[in-house]
Amino acid sequence: MKTFLWSVPSAIILVELLAISFRLNFWRWRADAVEIAALTFAETQDERAKEKLIVSAALNLLGLIFYIWTILAFFFLVLSVLPDEAELRENLFFWTTSVTFISYSWLRVSWLERQAKASQQHDEADLSSFKAPYNRISRWLHWLSLELGTVRKASLELEKALFLNKADRDPRIVDQPVYVMGLARSGTTVVLKILEKTGAFNSPTYRDMPFVLSPNIWKGLTKHSRLKARNTSRAHNDGIMVGFDSPESFEEVFWRTACDVKPGQTLAYTPVSDEILNDFAAYRKLSTLSALPRISSSNQAHQHLRYLSKNNNNVMRINELCAQPSSHLVLIIRDPLATAWSLYRQHLRFTQLQTEDPFVSAYMRWLGHHEFGLIHKPLVAGSKHLEGHNTMQPDYWLAYWLLAYQNIWQTYNNLTHEQRARIIFVCHDRMCAEPAQELLKLFRFANIVQRVDSYINMLRPVVEVDLKNYFDMNLSERAYSLHNEILKLFTHE
Repeated sequence: MKTFLWSVPSAIILVELLAISFRLNFWRWRADAVEIAALTFAETQDERAKEKLIVSAALNLLGLIFYIWTILAFFFLVLSVLPDEAELRENLFFWTTSVTFISYSWLRVSWLERQAKASQQHDEADLSSFKAPYNRISRWLHWLSLELGTVRKASLELEKALFLNKADRDPRIVDQPVYVMGLARSGTTVVLKILEKTGAFNSPTYRDMPFVLSPNIWKGLTKHSRLKARNTSRAHNDGIMVGFDSPESFEEVFWRTACDVKPGQTLAYTPVSDEILNDFAAYRKLSTLSALPRISSSNQAHQHLRYLSKNNNNVMRINELCAQPSSHLVLIIRDPLATAWSLYRQHLRFTQLQTEDPFVSAYMRWLGHHEFGLIHKPLVAGSKHLEGHNTMQPDYWLAYWLLAYQNIWQTYNNLTHEQRARIIFVCHDRMCAEPAQELLKLFRFANIVQRVDSYINMLRPVVEVDLKNYFDMNLSERAYSLHNEILKLFTHE
C-alpha cells in the first residue's frame, strides 16, 4: 500500500506543526524539569529523595516522547481528511495498531516486573549485588522502541528522511569503518575502548538506547535531560566499567531489523542484499553524524570521524563487510581454554540473572546478544557438531570456540588477496604481554597516526590459570592446533 507520508504536502504540514509547537514552548517545561532533576540528583544524599528525582525525570522524559508522538498523531489526523478512502483506512490502521502496541507493551513490562519480584533465588553470592537498572517506565520505553520490527524500521526511515542528506554532505564523516569482532569473552571490549579513546572514531553508546536506529532524533529529544552518572561495573562482573558514554555493541539492532531472523535453535539471518548494505552505510553515517556536534565543541573539532563497532555476530558477515574497499576488520582471538572457561562462567551467571529477571533476557534478545544465558543460540555454521554437549558443562563452550574459529578461518582462507588485506587477527594474550608492539600493529592497520604509549595502561596482564583438567583432552588439542595455526599467520604478518 503506497503511503502519503513522504509526499511534499504532508512533509510541509509536519514541519509546520513542529515549528508552531516549538514556538509555543509546549515542550520546554518538561525538558527543564528533567534537567533540574538531573542537577539536583548529584547533590542529594537522601536515597528516598534520589528515587523520587529519578521517577520525576523519567516521567517528564516520557512526557517529551508522548509530546512528539502527539504531534505525529495530529499530523496523521490532518492527513486523514486529505487522502482518499484507501489512505484514510491506512491511517486508521496506524491508530489502531499504535494504541494496541502501547497497551500491550505496558502490560508486558508490568508482568515482567511481577515475575522478577516473585523470584527470590540467589544461589551465587556475586549475583545478589546486580540488578537491572531500569524502572517500569524505562522498561516500557525499551519495549516500545525495540520489541516490534515495524517500530524499529519506522524509526530508521524517519531518521534517514530527516538527517541522511545532511550526513551525506558533511565532509567530517569519513566512511572507513572499523569492525571489531570475535567470539564473546575474547577481549573485544578492551580493543573497542582503546580505538574509541583515540578520538578518531564514533561508536554507538548507551546514550543511544533505546532508540538505537534514530540517534540524531533521540539526541535532539534528550539534549536537555542528559544525566551525568559515574561508571559502574557491567553485568558481566568482569571489572570493566561502563557509563552513559561508553561504546557498546548495539549495531546488531540494525541487522535484526534489516534481516529476518530465521526460526530455530541456532542464530541465523536471511541473506544480506545490496539494499540492506546501502541501508547499513546510511546507518553508519547517521550514527557518526550524531556525534559531530559534541566533537565540534571540543579541541578535536578539526578531526574527521569514522564509524567503529564491536559486534561479535559480525563473524557471520565477514564476506559482506570486507567487500567494502575502505573497511577494516579486527578479528580477536584468545587462548581457547581461557575463552571457553569464561563463556561457561558467564553462561551460569546470566542463566541465573535471566531466571530472576525476565527483562534481562528480553534486553539481550533485543540487542542480538545470544552469546550465553537462557537465550543462548550458537552460530548456525557448524552447530550440528555441538550435539551431545551440554551448555552447563565447560566442554560445550570449548567445542563452540573450536567450531566458531574453524568457520572464521575457513571464511578467511576463501577470501581474495585484496579482501584478506582488510582483515587483521589480534591475539588478546600477546597484546596484554607485549602491548606496545601489538598496539602499534593495530594502529598501523587501522590508519591511526598516534603514539601508543597512553593506551598501554588500558591492558591488564593475563593471569595464568591451569584449566586443562576442566576440559576433554582431545578437544583441547584440536582447539590449540587451530589456535596455533592462526597465530602463525599473525606472527608472519
